Amino acid sequence: MSLLKSVQPELAVGGMKRIHDSFLDAVGMVPPPLVVSSASPALQALLTTLMVYYREHPTPSQKLIALIRYVTSVIFEMTPCVRFNENALRIHGMTDNQIREAGLKPGAVPLKAAEKELFDFVI
Repeated sequence: MSLLKSVQPELAVGGMKRIHDSFLDAVGMVPPPLVVSSASPALQALLTTLMVYYREHPTPSQKLIALIRYVTSVIFEMTPCVRFNENALRIHGMTDNQIREAGLKPGAVPLKAAEKELFDFVI
């Protein structure tokens, strides 16, 4: 059991509730690191700023970012993150078979050439 006093999404209020609700609306869940970061509102604001930065960045694509997060979550066996990123990849048009394949064979991810090069470098 964690000694951190985090705020579960259903108990969040104010700005924290808006942050949690935005993720619930976008991907159907609040990312576990975001829930844990609620133990420190300043840390949560910083993490949220970072997530928004990448979500709104014109390059790389959201699919690439989700694939990087997904494959690294599979590699490090971070089950809550795997589930979160599976949902994100479904939103980006990937089927369950494609997602599973990406976790088993990262070299076979469905990306454009330039993004594939960046993906391979990161992984």
